[in-house]
Amino acid sequence: MSELENTTPLNPFAVASLVSGGMGLMAVCCGGLFGVSFIGLPVALISIVAGAVALFQQKDHPSGKGLTYAGLATGLSALLGSVLLTGLTFLLVILNSASMFWQLQG
Repeated sequence: MSELENTTPLNPFAVASLVSGGMGLMAVCCGGLFGVSFIGLPVALISIVAGAVALFQQKDHPSGKGLTYAGLATGLSALLGSVLLTGLTFLLVILNSASMFWQLQG
């Protein structure tokens, strides 16, 4: 019996959670440079949902628990980063437009 026959299959939701969480972090980091960090928001939400499904399926697929936790961590980090950077971008746009308004008034 080979070593590959003894392995249990990974939970596909755990793998999807980790991959989409990593993509969400890349979208937030790269999009944050250009002020479009909201792109990472839907990908982060997909990662969190896939991680939650993988957690509920742990009794069916006991392998991949580490992938599930890593996917949830990257998804939550991407969500937090996306919300913070998008809020900061909108705040700066509002402050800049208010400053321009006051310059035009006076």
